Amino acid sequence: MKELARFGVSIDRELLDRFDQYCRDREYPTRSKAIEDLLRAALKTEAIQQDGAGQGVVVMLYDHHRRDLTNRLTEIQHQFQNLVICTQHIHLDHDFCMETIAVHGSANEMQAFTQQLEVQKGVEFCSLTIARNH
Repeated sequence: MKELARFGVSIDRELLDRFDQYCRDREYPTRSKAIEDLLRAALKTEAIQQDGAGQGVVVMLYDHHRRDLTNRLTEIQHQFQNLVICTQHIHLDHDFCMETIAVHGSANEMQAFTQQLEVQKGVEFCSLTIARNH
């Protein structure tokens, strides 16, 4: 069994209230478990950024009626073809599509790719999740 360490934290009351709501919404049994998960995720992201290469997924939601947007998004993917493993296109409704893009490469390249996508007019949401590193 791992050795547990206790420590105290002083934070703004409003922030604590928001954190407690976060814990309730996600049904965390304790604040400690929530803090542990958040710290683990932050440290994993930091390690991946320092280590370099990894795999991840970009999730993007966009208005496919926006003039020339699908062509621009495809062109960006072609510019980063060494990074893109595959894509999945999902028609959500009459106006919006979601695309998931599996990527493999350096954290910096994955972040640059995501940034290129997210700044396009008509992209409502774009997020990179780095799943693992080498």
